[in-house]
Amino acid sequence: MGGQFLESRRWTGGEATIREALQATEPVHATTALGMLAGVNGRGGWSLAIGAEYHAGRYDFRHTDRFQTRHDSIFNHVITFNSLVLQTTTDTITTYRQEQRIAASVNRYAMLRIPLELGWHAPLGRFRLGARAGVALELTDLRSGTLLVNGPEGPLSVEVQPAHKQCMSVLGGSVGADLGYILTEQWSLWASPVYEKGLLSLLPPDNSPYALAERSGIRLRLAYTFRP
Repeated sequence: MGGQFLESRRWTGGEATIREALQATEPVHATTALGMLAGVNGRGGWSLAIGAEYHAGRYDFRHTDRFQTRHDSIFNHVITFNSLVLQTTTDTITTYRQEQRIAASVNRYAMLRIPLELGWHAPLGRFRLGARAGVALELTDLRSGTLLVNGPEGPLSVEVQPAHKQCMSVLGGSVGADLGYILTEQWSLWASPVYEKGLLSLLPPDNSPYALAERSGIRLRLAYTFRP
């Protein structure tokens, strides 16, 4: 199966300052999914399936960093009489300056989604109409780009490094409609408008903000039935 989705993510948890900054950096963006489902068809049109999907997403990151810089100026004072040095003193003057910097990058992340879905279908000639709903474990990893960390003056943008990647584990739910067409006795083609939503975080890392995704799109599925 493969799918194309529009996704928005709602950041929650952690400190309000960095959570709101993260929310402002992430616009609605597209994701692409590929995967497989395996399941059984029961009586009355019911079916149960489990699978694995790989989602890839990217979005434009943009944030204005505000920070303070320190400048030390050293002044030497020398008192001389002819060529004789009578006294030497050194003064240090420290000044602070408020600065800002615009950070922009393309953030790329990947998600492994493991769905468990219950479906129901009714025959209509060579077509099948139905609906499905389920839950899924979503494991998201920010692969490259920029993330925000707490700095002395507020959130600061830093490049993603292996030491501080953002890995999130979320339990999500989904509902969808199914339209299928029977190609042969074993093969069928399905199109499914789907709505998916993150419900709760399973392992919030050290009270850091985490994202709950909300996505809608269409999933195409080519199915093979071993025992029609």
